[in-house]
Amino acid sequence: MQRSLVRTSFALLLTASLGVSACGDDPLGPSFPEDVNFNASLGVNLSQMTELPSGVFIQTRIQGTGVGAEDGDLLIIDYTLWLPSGTQVVQQTGWQYTLGVTDVVTGFEDGLRGVREGETRLIVIPSNQAYGAQGRGSIPPQSVLVFEVEVTGKNPTA
Repeated sequence: MQRSLVRTSFALLLTASLGVSACGDDPLGPSFPEDVNFNASLGVNLSQMTELPSGVFIQTRIQGTGVGAEDGDLLIIDYTLWLPSGTQVVQQTGWQYTLGVTDVVTGFEDGLRGVREGETRLIVIPSNQAYGAQGRGSIPPQSVLVFEVEVTGKNPTA
C-alpha cells in the first residue's frame, strides 16, 4: 500500500511538472516573438527583422517611395493578420487608417511608423503590444500577431 501511494504521488508530480514545463512561463502560450515557433508559410525570420524599442519586429519586403509616414498621415492599406500557427484571422483591403489617431493596438501603430507609399511590411507584434491577456474575438489571450501590410496610398498631413 505504501509503495502504491509513493508511485501515485510520483506520477502526479511528474505529470504536473511536465505540463508546466511544456507551456513555458505562461500557461496560455508564448507572448513574445522570440519564444514562438512560426509556421514556415509566414516567412518570419526574426534574425532578419528590425526590433523596435517596444519589442515589435518589422521587415520591409517591398520598398516604397516618398517620405515615411508620420502622425496625422492618412494611410490606405491592405493587410492580412495571422496567428503564428499560420491561421489567418482577417484580411482587409482599402482600409483607411490615420497614424496616431485611429484606435488600433499599439504594436500595429509602432510597426507602421515611417512606412512609405507602395511599401509592403511584415510586422510581428508581442502580446503586450496587442490584445494581451484578454485576447479578442478569434485571437486567443497572450497571442503574438503577424501582419503583412501594403500601403496602397498615403496622404500626408497638411
